Amino acid sequence: MKRWNILQLIALITSTALLSIGNSHASAQQDEARLIANLEELMIFLSAAQSAATGNQDLINDPELGDKGITGKMVITEALNNYKEKTGGRFLTPGSNDLFYQARKAMLSAVKSVVDEAQPVINAKGVGFKGFIPAVFRSQVSIKFSDKMAGKITFKATAPNQLLRNKYHVPDSWEANVLTSVFESATHSKGESYTERSQHNGKNAYRYMKPMYYKPGCLSCHGNPKGSIDITGGKREGGKLGQLAGAMSFVIYTE
Repeated sequence: MKRWNILQLIALITSTALLSIGNSHASAQQDEARLIANLEELMIFLSAAQSAATGNQDLINDPELGDKGITGKMVITEALNNYKEKTGGRFLTPGSNDLFYQARKAMLSAVKSVVDEAQPVINAKGVGFKGFIPAVFRSQVSIKFSDKMAGKITFKATAPNQLLRNKYHVPDSWEANVLTSVFESATHSKGESYTERSQHNGKNAYRYMKPMYYKPGCLSCHGNPKGSIDITGGKREGGKLGQLAGAMSFVIYTE
């Protein structure tokens, strides 16, 4: 049996500890990268579903047409196809049942439920503007998703206070700080998400925010003239193409 003197033991313990710390750090980085990748993919699917559900406002708001064909099944099919085109992979991987598999199933269910429940509104004849717009779709999906994943993952759309129209979307202090100090910073790379380990409702959590910017289709309600009334009855914010409009905020509880 090999004998170890105290200096050799100290050297062995130190090198083992450093290796363990290095491995632990690498593992933590891998876990974080996996979290970000899964959240980005949830966002890709949600964006595709939103486009399929609410992208054709002329069709939705046609008062002469009844059945528009915008069903939950159609939206899911189109969103899954769009997701596969963008990522090259499947949204659901058979045989898996980890947290993000559950989250993906919850997202599918939430999207389908929102669209199916909106059928009487979407297909109403004699009615022009239906109010089934992207912001409403996102809000309703986030509520259903967060209910299904309660205690595990939640998400909501939020925005700087001066752009808010819905009390449900009010940013908490962490979100408000990210919106102003990170996303509105001159040094921030446009479109880049922000992540941080933080407390949420007294629990340890991993927090993720993805900025959203005004697109051409947003400006009919959120553009100019600032303060004028849009089709929804809200006041236009005077937003410009490419300006920060808000963010999607996810919370993943880690305890």
